[in-house]
Amino acid sequence: MSYGYDIKNSDDKTLEEAKKLISSSDLKRIEELGKNNIVIVRSAGNDYNKNRPSNIHAVGNHTWSESGKGYSLENLFITAVASTNNLTDNTLQNYSNVCGWAQGWCLTAPVGTRVAAINEISRDEWEIDYEKFYRTTSFMQTTGYYAGTSNAAPVISGSVAFLMGAYPYLKSQDIVEILFRTANKKVFADGTWTNDGTWTDSFGNPYPTSRIYGHGMVDLGAATEPLGIMSLPTSTASATSMGDLN
Repeated sequence: MSYGYDIKNSDDKTLEEAKKLISSSDLKRIEELGKNNIVIVRSAGNDYNKNRPSNIHAVGNHTWSESGKGYSLENLFITAVASTNNLTDNTLQNYSNVCGWAQGWCLTAPVGTRVAAINEISRDEWEIDYEKFYRTTSFMQTTGYYAGTSNAAPVISGSVAFLMGAYPYLKSQDIVEILFRTANKKVFADGTWTNDGTWTDSFGNPYPTSRIYGHGMVDLGAATEPLGIMSLPTSTASATSMGDLN
């Protein structure tokens, strides 16, 4: 499930301060999604490289309890930032907020792909028909480029959906962890990736994170390759090593 960004800016807030600014109604809706193991992807915002995404992203490590049962949004909430769309030397789009304190649950996605056949309503037709109190049914076809972190979010949620279809036996949290583990840290321009934090997966393995790019560029190819050592049965014992991904 993808969402646009919240308009409240958190530049001058710490993670804990930002959490306190989330409305109870927003938090309740997010908690309901989390209880049902639904992955939430929120775009970080387009405030031109501000230090942090909006307040709502503070819930990425949110935990709570109801009727004696504990719940957590760990590996169910993803913040999306937007990068250039190159094979190498990528940088954050100049309008995109950075991951900031959400870097532990943040992914970067490329933005800038041409969209063919965008339906747009003619302004003149709209104004004429609006005066008659009904909406026009006449559209014009055009093409164009869509930008913004709101376009990064569906790239990531689409990757989540693809992996859920490919591996229906995995939990939502497992799918998100795979995307975090396999995010590409080598496609960014020299000097723009810095190790600013550490995220630990469910097996206790540490991975570096960046305050700009989070875990790195979403990489669906890497996410569908075998992780770790693959063992094949033989006539005498278990196993042939197929190599390590990371």
